[in-house]
Amino acid sequence: MLEGVAHPSAQFFCGGQLYEGVVRPSALLLQGERFLTVRHKNEDMFCLPGGKCDIDETEDLALIREVGEETRLSISELQIVQRLKGILADGQYVQLPLYLVGKYSGFLAARGEIAEIKWVDRENYRRIKVASMIRTHIIPGMIEGNWQAYVKQYPSAELTRNRALE
Repeated sequence: MLEGVAHPSAQFFCGGQLYEGVVRPSALLLQGERFLTVRHKNEDMFCLPGGKCDIDETEDLALIREVGEETRLSISELQIVQRLKGILADGQYVQLPLYLVGKYSGFLAARGEIAEIKWVDRENYRRIKVASMIRTHIIPGMIEGNWQAYVKQYPSAELTRNRALE
């Protein structure tokens, strides 16, 4: 049960493991002092790239597939940094495993269900409407000056840059 509330459709299997609610792994792609966000078509808020786990996928494989489908980027060296739980606007339970992406490459472009891509930093974060997970769990670290806290906490995740992304 999620937050002590029973929900008959909340349990399901993903990659052979029983979960509560929908699993939607998200990618934290850092470039210098900014991070990547995407906005889905017919939505007004930006969120981190990622998406739902198919039944036959592990979280990391789902994340690799979803980020590729949404942004054309190939990602690797993923490290779980946080596992959040919540309820979506439609009342659906969700688990949001947040993965730090150690390496990424490709030519960044919005694809499929993605209408727009934005890099968020200290200069523009107030002008961009972002999902609550970003507002409560990522932006505060950026504002407080420990923006690279995830990287410092997980030093084996060496971030790489690709000139096509700049």
